[in-house]
Amino acid sequence: MSKVDSVFGTVPGPVIKEWGTSCTFIKKGEGTYDPATGLVTNSGTTYAVKAVMLDLDKTASKLYQEEDFKIMLDAEQINNEYMTVNDMFRITFDGVLRDCKIIEVKTYRGDSPILFTCIVRPQ
Repeated sequence: MSKVDSVFGTVPGPVIKEWGTSCTFIKKGEGTYDPATGLVTNSGTTYAVKAVMLDLDKTASKLYQEEDFKIMLDAEQINNEYMTVNDMFRITFDGVLRDCKIIEVKTYRGDSPILFTCIVRPQ
């Protein structure tokens, strides 16, 4: 275990769980192709999580759109798996459930992932 894991590994979880908003994280799995129907089924794992949602400085990059925002999530809530741009969040906005595509992800880690910050775009 690295020093980063032992010193900082336990910090994000309790803070995010206390201050975060309930949402769903969907870890996309391997897709399977059915040649008989031509359909691709994408299996995945769904996690009920709490995440901190933050405003995004849209002037920092010309790639960001008006609805984009930042999410912080501790790795413990998703079984210390790595988050990728293939994954997504499902979040309720004003009573409407919306899928949010991850367009950028940054991982803070020692030997294992500790914290993720990602930019998401509601679909």
